Amino acid sequence: MKYLNIIIALTFSTCFNLAHAVIKSTTPAIPAPTPTLDLLQVVLSLIVILGLIIGAAWFAKRFMLTSTHSGTTIKMLGGVNLGGRERVMLLEIADQWIVVGVAPGQVNTLATMPRQSLPNTPTNAPPAAFATWLKQKMDKHHE
Repeated sequence: MKYLNIIIALTFSTCFNLAHAVIKSTTPAIPAPTPTLDLLQVVLSLIVILGLIIGAAWFAKRFMLTSTHSGTTIKMLGGVNLGGRERVMLLEIADQWIVVGVAPGQVNTLATMPRQSLPNTPTNAPPAAFATWLKQKMDKHHE
């Protein structure tokens, strides 16, 4: 009886190992994820998302936004910052130039004059410094 139990146990063990080997050989091997593959997947996903954002911005700029200065009768010819938030601007409306002072909460007409020709500005002037450009953009944003 003792030997019979051993033979039955060996038989079941052999059958189990044989069945496991058959199942393992017939199922396709799924590669284990690696950190490099995961990182590559994340980077490619970010590139696709950034591409979509840039494409949407280009589309919006190209087809949806219109220039605010085209077709208007008011042109801003120039301006000078006097302080942190005060500014003097030169506007052209029809054949008139209007000098306007702009302060927080106030816009005052300082002078009115007939349209004149602008002096020619040299085209080979050095480019404005980044700080000046940034200040102008920030001033435009606060207007």
